[in-house]
Amino acid sequence: MESKDNSKVFQIIIAVLLVIVGICIGYIVGIKSMEKSNNNQVDKKINDNYQKENENQSEETEEQNSTEKQNENQSEETEEQNSTEKQNPEVNTLESKGTKESVEISLNGKNNTLTLLDGTTTNERSYLTFGNTNLMILKRYGTGLEYEAGIYEMPIVKYKVVIGNDNKEYLIVYYDYGFEHALLVINDSTKIIGKYFNEFNENGCDFATLEDIEKTMTIIENDDIYYYKPIETSNGNSSKLELTKLEIENDTIKEVKTNTVVTGKMAQCT
Repeated sequence: MESKDNSKVFQIIIAVLLVIVGICIGYIVGIKSMEKSNNNQVDKKINDNYQKENENQSEETEEQNSTEKQNENQSEETEEQNSTEKQNPEVNTLESKGTKESVEISLNGKNNTLTLLDGTTTNERSYLTFGNTNLMILKRYGTGLEYEAGIYEMPIVKYKVVIGNDNKEYLIVYYDYGFEHALLVINDSTKIIGKYFNEFNENGCDFATLEDIEKTMTIIENDDIYYYKPIETSNGNSSKLELTKLEIENDTIKEVKTNTVVTGKMAQCT
């Protein structure tokens, strides 16, 4: 009888132990599962943060690239603008429409006035002055009562201040009017130090011009001055003109050949 009771007690103990072991195993499994879940959440959070950082970094990179591209475009636009300004230097104009027009120009700190008259005064044979100097380049040719009365249509005069090889300022004044072309170089004392006309007065013709007589014979690029200088005529109506560079230094003009020769034509022939 006592042995049967002992056996029952032993069974109860085993059962309790099994329950305890089961609870422990369940606890351990639960802890592991929770740790795994927490680790997964941590990993997910880390991945999310990493992905977000990558997205932010990508956005910053795109923004930086966009800014750099914008800066490059602005730089290219600036370079293009500078190049355009360099290739197309500002040339000013003076135009008279029945009025006296003038502009003050400073050369090396000396101020003088370039004046274009209205062209209706019969006792004036030159209509353009700089300071006290009569520039004597506006000449009118033609027939009719207005011409005989000394009433002329005045051309648009172009002018630009350039820097010579001596780093001094000089005034370039020129105009193109039909087959008439003229260019003057003037110093700060209003003295004309260079005169260029396309008058030829040979073979019964008064002018040697480009094929397109309306095209300018004066070209200014930055401080470089070029002029199509007549160099040869023929017995017919053709002519040769060479693009000549005019270098200014110490109030003198040096002509430099460019070996660019074009075929022109004779004009105002009789």
